[in-house]
Amino acid sequence: MNITKKREIAGIVLFASAVFLIICLVSYNSKDPSFWTSSSAPAVSNWGGYVGSYIAGVLMRLLGVSSLWIPALMLLSAVRLFKKEEYRFGVGSAAAFAGLLITSSCLVSLLLATMGITVEESYSGGRIGKFISDIFVYILHP
Repeated sequence: MNITKKREIAGIVLFASAVFLIICLVSYNSKDPSFWTSSSAPAVSNWGGYVGSYIAGVLMRLLGVSSLWIPALMLLSAVRLFKKEEYRFGVGSAAAFAGLLITSSCLVSLLLATMGITVEESYSGGRIGKFISDIFVYILHP
């Protein structure tokens, strides 16, 4: 199998995974079963089914709405693989992306708290964003 077919297969898999992840995150419901909640309801409202409810539950609980950056990066990677551009996702890129996820979840958590909007933790910055924003508020607040 030559390198272009491998890139195309990887691009298709990334694109399909990103679309599935977007569907799971958009249809997230905190009452669906996940690692943090149990539900006796016979039907799951997440469009990704039980797998989608667990994936969305983990991402939304940890990162909040900033978890939407993950399928965005997956879509960008898929497009770059299809365009046959030289594309490397190394340690530096992974660290920068992790910084983007953490920073954006922290900023969303701070923004909603500053505006006085109280929403479920998973709809804001998630647990990671709440934890880091609490540290910043404690250190920087007079």
